[in-house]
Amino acid sequence: MKQRTIAETTSEFYGVGLDEMKSPDQLRRVVWPRNVCMYLAADLKIKKSEIGRFWNRDRTIVYNALKKVSQEIETNKSKLNEVREIVSLLKKRL
Repeated sequence: MKQRTIAETTSEFYGVGLDEMKSPDQLRRVVWPRNVCMYLAADLKIKKSEIGRFWNRDRTIVYNALKKVSQEIETNKSKLNEVREIVSLLKKRL
């Protein structure tokens, strides 16, 4: 339930369809929102194996997504602000 809410909230925020985010597409406009979803799910203490199952990805991809988002939000204020906005929206929904 939490992962679905995270995914729906993030897909709305970025204007990318949930089906498209769950697809194997590697387009930048799809990958970043998907990675953010994984990051937020891990932040809410959802097991990485569960995150991988939800997104149909293996654990290596989940770990890479978490690493990429962590690095990006440390160096890019606009990305950090995006994640904060999504967290704010999630607080209202969860």
